[in-house]
Formats: sequence, structure tokens, C-alpha cells
Amino acid sequence: GGGNTLPRWDSPHVYDTVSPLSPNPLRGDLPRVVVSMDQLYLQAQLIWPFFLESFKKWVAASNGHCATQCRGVYVLGSEAFENSGEHLIKWSLVKGVDRSIEKVSRSYNNKVSRLVDVVRQNVICDSVSDIAACLEAIQNDSDVRIVRIK
Repeated sequence: GGGNTLPRWDSPHVYDTVSPLSPNPLRGDLPRVVVSMDQLYLQAQLIWPFFLESFKKWVAASNGHCATQCRGVYVLGSEAFENSGEHLIKWSLVKGVDRSIEKVSRSYNNKVSRLVDVVRQNVICDSVSDIAACLEAIQNDSDVRIVRIK
């Protein structure tokens, strides 16, 4: 463990940064429904680096591949992560605000809390067993709670 290790998503420091917009389960707060795009995007920006670290573990555990900056070229995630090749990966960014507003207004009757794919990444699997391994890695991640699979 070096100095570049990110704090766990449930550390008091992370929740102190998000407060008062988000409940803090460490204080016993109950979750609230997200009602504004500002609140959603603040949470998305804060959670993105933690999500990315988890994503890397899931990809490595499932023999998954990631798209590179070169269209149609993929790299085995575990190799890229271990061999300083992360700069080659085409990372998905937080969903654009314009697209989120469009989706919330057209599909979700202006209910911001229904928008669930603001923070996301892509993994390419070669087989059904690799997909199953990825889902198992996500399910076994103590920092994650699966609430829906689409």
C-alpha cells in the first residue's frame, strides 16, 4: 500500500465531502431520493475515481477486455492495469449533462432519481463464462450493492 491509495468509498472523509447533500450511513442517516441534477452530478464526480478502482478489479477477475483509443482495438484489462497501459484505454466519462437532461425529461417524467447510468464503464468479454465471472466479481465486491441488472 502506497500513498496513492484512494480511501474506501464509505470512509468518513468521503461522506464529509458529500454532506449535506447525501446521507451518511456511518452516522445512521437514511438514504434520500436524489431530486436535482446538481446533486446527482456532484455525487457522480465524487464517486467516479472509486468506481474506476472497483471496475479494474472486476475486469481483471473476469478476463475482460477494454476498448483502446484506436477504434476496434481492445486490450486485456489485467495486462493494461499491470503494465502501465491504462493510458491506452478509452475510459467512459461521466454521462453528459445534456444527454442526462434529455433522458430524464423524455423517459423518466423529470424524476432525476431514475437516472442510473451516469457513472459507467465498458468491459468486453469473450465468453458467457467471462460475463459470469465479471458479474460474480461485482456481486462479491463488499463496496457494491447490486440493485438492478438490465
